[in-house]
Amino acid sequence: MVSAAAAIRAGIRRFRPIQDFTSPAGAKAVGARAYGLTDERSGSDRLLAPAVLALCEALFSAEQFYGALELRTSRMLLCLGPEARPHYEEFEAADLLELLEAAEAQELQGRVEVFRGGQAVGLSALDKALALLRETDTTSCIVGGVDCLLDLPVLAWLEEAGRLKHEQRSEGFIPGEGAAFLVLEREEQARHRGAPILAELAAPSLAQESAHLTSGQPLRGLGLAQAMKAALAPGNPPPDGILCDLNGEYFRAKEWGLALPRVFDGTVPLPEVWHPAENIGDVGAASALVLLALAVAALRRGYFPGPRLLVTVGSDDALRGSVLVCPVPARPAAG
Repeated sequence: MVSAAAAIRAGIRRFRPIQDFTSPAGAKAVGARAYGLTDERSGSDRLLAPAVLALCEALFSAEQFYGALELRTSRMLLCLGPEARPHYEEFEAADLLELLEAAEAQELQGRVEVFRGGQAVGLSALDKALALLRETDTTSCIVGGVDCLLDLPVLAWLEEAGRLKHEQRSEGFIPGEGAAFLVLEREEQARHRGAPILAELAAPSLAQESAHLTSGQPLRGLGLAQAMKAALAPGNPPPDGILCDLNGEYFRAKEWGLALPRVFDGTVPLPEVWHPAENIGDVGAASALVLLALAVAALRRGYFPGPRLLVTVGSDDALRGSVLVCPVPARPAAG
């Protein structure tokens, strides 16, 4: 993910023509495929390829040269796209088992919870993970998301809804695919294993937006503003950077424009904003986890003027969410 953050900072894009898709009017579209990884794949098999790679990388990074994670007392929270969205086939229990086996994480079998939803669903999963770490004997939570908006049933659905950007429609979004996984632990647990702590995540601030994509209500940006303000907390300094899920759709841009004045009063400059969908396309249910992973990578590399990064995401439905990513504060030496 560090290389992905560097590529996004450099403005590199992965868009290429979608070979098998043509709109009813004959228009061609571009997408951001995981080239060389999902070629000739579809359905749940297409989800497995990036998910296996991302999960293996997360577990390897968490354990390399350090004490091993105790998976028997860990949990996995996996985010997938909404069930109502058209698809070739479901991601089923057999696919989940294949994912765990490929990552040599079979001890997590029976300890996986699946979340279904849109771009913000990952923050619901993150909220649940932090609650498990606070309130139970769970030693670590692996939170991940994987999605693909490039299979033909999804593309046809997006085209029918007038949301797919192509050569005959300038307003819309470019579809992508991807996966990201994060390993979350209590600070003392990570230190006990001798593992470096890459970042500290505040509890996500979740809100509901009544004026969402299909509500028919006029946009006001109230839910998004509520989530952002709660994540920043009154009296705290403004964030040094924002990573959001703006993807080129009008309703997202208008909601964003309405929410910002409710959060930032103009007394300080607006932080630098990254919207990685302009580089990797909209990655659906993986969006929140991808943005979080990019924020951690950007924090490590010093890509923003300071260390407080705000990740903010909104689904097509009512869910809105934000979370603050920061370095771990210095602790006084023991004794």
